[in-house]
Amino acid sequence: MLSTMFWRRLFLLPAALLAIGALSARASGDAAYARLLAAHVRDGLVDYKGLKANRMDLDAALRAYADVSEREFAGWTVPQRLAYLINLYNMTVLKIVVDDYPLSSIRKAGGWFSGDPFEWKAVSLFGHRISLNLLLRNYIRRDYAEPGVHLALCQGARASPPLRAEPYDGERFYEQIADQARVFLARAPHNRIDTQRRRMHLSPVFKWYASDFARQTGGVEGYVRMIAPAEWGVRDVAGRFSISYSDFDWRLNDLAPRR
Repeated sequence: MLSTMFWRRLFLLPAALLAIGALSARASGDAAYARLLAAHVRDGLVDYKGLKANRMDLDAALRAYADVSEREFAGWTVPQRLAYLINLYNMTVLKIVVDDYPLSSIRKAGGWFSGDPFEWKAVSLFGHRISLNLLLRNYIRRDYAEPGVHLALCQGARASPPLRAEPYDGERFYEQIADQARVFLARAPHNRIDTQRRRMHLSPVFKWYASDFARQTGGVEGYVRMIAPAEWGVRDVAGRFSISYSDFDWRLNDLAPRR
């Protein structure tokens, strides 16, 4: 007679194989995305011309990410989920631009009568088609109290947080997010801090999601003080900073200069 242990292992085998398949799909997607980023991203700017001519890795990464089920996703750690969602967002932005390249701004994708690209059902997630805005609102902001994601999501614009030249990874997620925050904060003219006059001139990203930053540190100023490199001396300044916000430059984050 076969033992209870044998039947238990036999019963669990399909679930184990499914989990391995999901990890393999995610891993293959990350590998394709990593190749794409290494080949086409320089200092946060994208070689869209080269990517459009050789988009196999982009399409492969998106297909692999689309194969992840909601059940599989639920079994991951929070950093793994956030890394997946941020990568999916950024890859979808690349696809929207590449599909209609050349163009001067992602907001011009699809032509005059196509509406806001961030409202297109361009994202494949758990067998559904949703928009980038819905992905951000209902899957990233609603479920996870991590304001650093806003400095990792690239909207394909000059004023966006720069596209990182590596995929976000669950094992190194918080390290990557911390580094990404410092990189974005150092990008002039979108962000400037004058410690002598106690003035912060910041990207409107901080204004748009001020409530998320306030959740962690009580406000935008507190968050900027927290993420600013120690050598800037921002944390040591007594008293409050005045804060103003720059305009958002929607010109495409294209590596090729526009004529």
